[in-house]
Amino acid sequence: IRLCNLNSMETLSYVIIGAGNIFWTVHWPNLKSISHLRCVGLCDPAEAARKRAQEEMDVPVFSSIDELKASGILANAVLNFSPPFARDQAIEVARHLDVPIFMEKPAATGLAAGEIIEQIIRKENIPTSVGFMFRYIPAVATLKTCYTTNP
Repeated sequence: IRLCNLNSMETLSYVIIGAGNIFWTVHWPNLKSISHLRCVGLCDPAEAARKRAQEEMDVPVFSSIDELKASGILANAVLNFSPPFARDQAIEVARHLDVPIFMEKPAATGLAAGEIIEQIIRKENIPTSVGFMFRYIPAVATLKTCYTTNP
């Protein structure tokens, strides 16, 4: 994996693709709490998301994938929080930057789209991780309640 070029003391830089509600409520609070991570840019077609990123993150913002690619921005990874129908665009950024990508689940809108994404990832040898969260499983919610009320 290309990330192996970093030593344990270096800061990992990343680009965000897609900054909707889940990004702001779940992912951003976690990402900004990790000292050795640094966001170097954000791409989202929604003006409100870009404005919020400029205010809260103080990073360059881009309204399109083409604009981001043309900027010359460099990063160690792409973090994709865009909707499933736009995953191929984030993969294009990872391919352009020659870096790994993390995608929120699901990776695609269906099997056919997923197979196309898989083919691109395999052909281009893009290290990829797809997040899977257990937070919506009733048993996990019950265990969390039990733990917080009776540690």
